[in-house]
Amino acid sequence: MIVIGLTGNLGTGKSTVARMLVDLGAAHIEADSIGHELLSRESVHAEILSTFGTGITGIDGQIDRQKLGKLVFSDSSVREKLNAIMHPAIREEAQRRIDDYRAQGKKAVILEAALFFEAEWEPMVDQIWVAYAPREKAVKRVKANRGMTEDDALSRLQAQMPMKEKMARADAVIDTDCSLKDLKRRVGYLWEQLVTPLL
Repeated sequence: MIVIGLTGNLGTGKSTVARMLVDLGAAHIEADSIGHELLSRESVHAEILSTFGTGITGIDGQIDRQKLGKLVFSDSSVREKLNAIMHPAIREEAQRRIDDYRAQGKKAVILEAALFFEAEWEPMVDQIWVAYAPREKAVKRVKANRGMTEDDALSRLQAQMPMKEKMARADAVIDTDCSLKDLKRRVGYLWEQLVTPLL
């Protein structure tokens, strides 16, 4: 089984590329979704509350991701504390899912994670693919698709590893600044070149 790490900064089209890879037969693990699930896991929930206090909860006592996000993206030391809690827990769950897919006989798995390099997950995968879009395009996408302000989008992008560095460490770079039809063609080409020979 081949495991592909798919990364790229906010608004670069990772999820669109992942959907195209699923259409080609890959299983998909999304680190962000695992992170959201883990926020309600008792051990993780308790550790986050003891670290950041109850000011990040909603009236239901659950962690409010918007409040936590505002706190985290305004202060790098706070972000590091959150990552120290979340990254090992997400990695453990992602690895469990990879192992499950291997046991099921899956041929290829995509591990999609914006903070793939920051979390040092390279040993978990066989190849690393990076989705790229110019910063202005990424900000435009985030504003349109997630309803973020330009300032919020820029502060989140600022918190991520520069795209140049991610691209330099990749086995493949996918420029997503194109039509969906062209993107599908690019993804299909990479699949044929880098994945099909290994299946």
